[in-house]
Amino acid sequence: MPRSDETTQMLPQVYRAPARALHWSIALLVLVTLPVGFIMVDRSDVKFADGDTTKAAFEATTNLMYDWHKVIGITILALMVARLAYRLIVGAPRSEPYLPSWEKGLSHAVHWSMYALLFAVPIAGYLGISYGDYLTTFGVKLPGLVALHEGDNHDKISEQIFTLHKLGAIALVALVALHVAGALYHKLVRGDGVLNRMWPGRSAQ
Repeated sequence: MPRSDETTQMLPQVYRAPARALHWSIALLVLVTLPVGFIMVDRSDVKFADGDTTKAAFEATTNLMYDWHKVIGITILALMVARLAYRLIVGAPRSEPYLPSWEKGLSHAVHWSMYALLFAVPIAGYLGISYGDYLTTFGVKLPGLVALHEGDNHDKISEQIFTLHKLGAIALVALVALHVAGALYHKLVRGDGVLNRMWPGRSAQ
């Protein structure tokens, strides 16, 4: 029996499979690369005594983390371009009608702030490695985003950009934590269908 318009309006609206696939792929990569980024920076500051035999292996592991961090960052940026394009072309489900206005507003603010940072943080990272000429990754030199000229203070610019990159990553951690807390609140406290909107395996209405 066909659903009436009123019944359809009451059904929980869920994201389509491509949107969910992009969401969870990006989420997984972010959860991997954020801690890797903080750990590898801390490892770079470790000092070794002369003749320490553990230095070579330690630095090799740190360099490997940097390589993966760059690759994952570029992958996140590419997936975010696809996700935003899909969102603009296909759209997104409407907000649940029973949610109060302040909750919808907060949800949208967190959502779009994460979107902005998921573009800004990888771009800042790429600019940082471009100015610092740290483009070699797994033995392959990535194309730089800027032209380096003799006499320019590239290292200083790179350092400043990496500071912004780190601050953006910290802000992203805070937003992700807020986003997860909100999802758990709806699932465990309110028991509504908000989390199901993006949960894998659901069918779009």
